Amino acid sequence: MFILPVGHEQDELRRWPWVSIGFVALCFLVFLGIRVAEGGAERRVLARAREVFEYAVDKTYLVVEEDLLFGDTAELAAEVGLDADWAPEVAPPPATQLRIEQGRLEILTAEWRRAHDAVPLRALGLVPAELEATDLITHFLAHAGWVHLLGNLFFFWMAGPPLEDVWGRWLYALFLLAVGVSAGLLWAARYPHSMEPVVGASGAVAGLMGGFMIRFWRTRIQCLWVVWMSLKIYTGSFKAPAWLMLSVWLGYQIAFATWLEPHTMPVGGVALWAHVFGFGAGALLALAIRVARIEERWVASRILAATGEEQNRVIEEVHVLLEKGQRRRAWELLQQEVEGDPENWDAILEWWELAETVGRQAQVAPHLVEVIRHELATRQWEVARWHWADLRQGAPRHEVPADLYLRLAEVVLEEEADPEEIASLLASARAELGADPPIGLLVRLARVSAKARMPGARGLCRRVADDQRAPEQVRSEFRELSNALDKRRDGDRPCPVDGATTGRKEAS
Repeated sequence: MFILPVGHEQDELRRWPWVSIGFVALCFLVFLGIRVAEGGAERRVLARAREVFEYAVDKTYLVVEEDLLFGDTAELAAEVGLDADWAPEVAPPPATQLRIEQGRLEILTAEWRRAHDAVPLRALGLVPAELEATDLITHFLAHAGWVHLLGNLFFFWMAGPPLEDVWGRWLYALFLLAVGVSAGLLWAARYPHSMEPVVGASGAVAGLMGGFMIRFWRTRIQCLWVVWMSLKIYTGSFKAPAWLMLSVWLGYQIAFATWLEPHTMPVGGVALWAHVFGFGAGALLALAIRVARIEERWVASRILAATGEEQNRVIEEVHVLLEKGQRRRAWELLQQEVEGDPENWDAILEWWELAETVGRQAQVAPHLVEVIRHELATRQWEVARWHWADLRQGAPRHEVPADLYLRLAEVVLEEEADPEEIASLLASARAELGADPPIGLLVRLARVSAKARMPGARGLCRRVADDQRAPEQVRSEFRELSNALDKRRDGDRPCPVDGATTGRKEAS
């Protein structure tokens, strides 16, 4: 089974996340620089190694460093005539000549090592046995390949910008630097004698995930799951709170690091313990920020002043009450706030989350309907569909106005989603409209049904065309549309509805 997070509820940002954008751009620039430089650097390494081998091949009494015989140059050593089984067969020269020849070999070996250490991934990577301060930063900017880079940046973008949005750019930048350095330091402490360079932002990204779990612990993450079974692929999606999904991820990393890493590290493989160390550092730092109330005391007001927003102190007070377990008082406070300001969308969503916790969704459902209307009006379509799914799951018996069903159907159709979802929305709209619907809603129902090639679309178009309440221009439009649908059923030509075609056949 494969599970991939594809979104979460903190995707609305108040301003551009410039620190996150800059980090992504810097990772790309470093990666491109590595790709440009690595070819020449590797050729220089092989050239210096060949000089060593050619000098030593007929001087079997000289001592050649094992790194040259077993590392990346092992194949070249065998080609020249040296290998790991090489044994001295030639009698050594006098001591003075031996020292001169061994000294020359060591000079050539030093030149090879300088070229070897100048290879971009090694120069920028973190080598625990040769740890330098700059390596603690450069290692999480360098990546070994496109999959490595894009995979890390995908998860970075899921966790980073929301934290930058609430912590501000300076605090977030310091946090990102701290978790990246911490992951590298702890990795070096675990494998102090390793000569294998470690590169990649995964330790820093794991730190952001740890911070996300603490700061947005109740935020629901949208996940896609894929299962292969009996040569068939099954897919689906679900939502779960951040504290659950990220705890499961951390447990997975610890389990595999404990079981697998002793066999693959510190020589090659994935630095799983770096993920664990980064996550732990991020969670502890985020907890410290929360306990010290740094965001509340020094950051939030500045961000709100910069964005021109007013702080919703009611929600902050509700969070405090919930942390103390005072759900009843939090409920009363939110109810009072929404009754006084019915367009406080954040308060309504906070109220809905509390209603889900205590099983009282039906009481808040009318207000969530208004939130969905607002989101549709402001073109926040994906969020509106999430909240619609929450509404139908949490309050399935709540009566929804027909115009909301129609607007959702229009949005789903525009996004070219599953026709079954459109059919369900239109069926609900028709049921709510009844036998004598307002002409405006009837026109919208007929138009969406025709555009989506839904069963009964021709009948609705004829009904609008015959309805005296509709303006003559509208009636004329639907007479033409009805005729076009008739011809489509006969196979003459596709039905032109607002210039769109869907590729589905009329089902009536």
